[in-house]
Amino acid sequence: MLKGVQEGELPPPFRQFLAESGIDSRVYADAHLVRRYFRIRDDSDEVKAQWKQGSDGSRVPWAPSFVACNWDVEANSIRGFKTGKVAGMDVASAAAVWALDLHEGEKVLDLCCAPGGKLALIAEEIGEKGLAVGVDKSVHRLDTCKSLISKYGIKNVQLYVGDGTSVMSSELLSTSPLLFNRKLYAKRGGDDKARLLFDGQVKAGKGAGKKRGRKRKSEVASLPNGGRDCAEGDESAEASAGTLYFDKVLVDAECTHDGSIRHIVKMRDEKWKDMDKLIENSKGIDKLQYDLLKNGFATLKVGGRLVYSTCSMSKMQNERVVERFLEEDGKGRAELVACPRLDECPCVKVEEPTSYKFTPSASRTSFLFVAIFVKIAE
Repeated sequence: MLKGVQEGELPPPFRQFLAESGIDSRVYADAHLVRRYFRIRDDSDEVKAQWKQGSDGSRVPWAPSFVACNWDVEANSIRGFKTGKVAGMDVASAAAVWALDLHEGEKVLDLCCAPGGKLALIAEEIGEKGLAVGVDKSVHRLDTCKSLISKYGIKNVQLYVGDGTSVMSSELLSTSPLLFNRKLYAKRGGDDKARLLFDGQVKAGKGAGKKRGRKRKSEVASLPNGGRDCAEGDESAEASAGTLYFDKVLVDAECTHDGSIRHIVKMRDEKWKDMDKLIENSKGIDKLQYDLLKNGFATLKVGGRLVYSTCSMSKMQNERVVERFLEEDGKGRAELVACPRLDECPCVKVEEPTSYKFTPSASRTSFLFVAIFVKIAE
């Protein structure tokens, strides 16, 4: 059980941040309500037999593939965790993926994909005929993502190092996987181009992350077109056929993580040593979030669905970003919709703007904000 953080324990700068963000600081006192969750990827008898009602863990009624445990349960003590049959994942995080309403064979973009838990679930939901593309700016974080995907034996995933505020769908869904994509960093002189770090259908070379995503010559040769950019004519033909847009897009945006209850409890236990970083990261974060949402929407096909989510409780990072998008870039092009699957979950349903909030008191999870857009016009 997590020990709640009382208001008097919060450092003054954090209390000021919470007040300015319209966040009730009493939420952290509810930390004891938050459970530790594991996702069952392989419900074999070996895995199933270890779960018992009570402190050892129990199935989550509204998410049967998840087990809720106390925090004193060590992940490595769970049979199947080391082999990838069981995954550590907050059930609220899965809700962002459920909101996409995925179907087999779809092409899905996870614009801020590291560390990879949501991307793995996406890949499993769309099946081997689908394609899950993950983008992240951090090579280090993508290496973690690549290790997770490899551990799970998932093949229908490609990972790109790139800037989610500028990456274009035509560069991620061309005839051939792009080892060195064009245009993304033109403002930086092209020295830091986005590139394919990992393709689940091609065996990755050792030290790929350290070599900044480059593959061995033999591996590059095994890719269509030898990993070269496809011709402009090919891209134009594909674009006109609608193949260079994603069916679904997840923008699980970078945020201040103030709603990650376990994170705040850990900071308290470590004498708030990383609090200055949280406060600093809050400056201008809503602009980054808006740019991620705007660009993610640009990669989406008409009729497609985009999910915007954060683990911040700040309205500036959630409702205000959503409302601004509907008033500006999304005006006449996007509409918010509800999700029947989330309607069945124990969470807070918000009418205006249409959205969902998973909270410690309602859901027994860390906080997650979810808004679902449908693209109604280009």
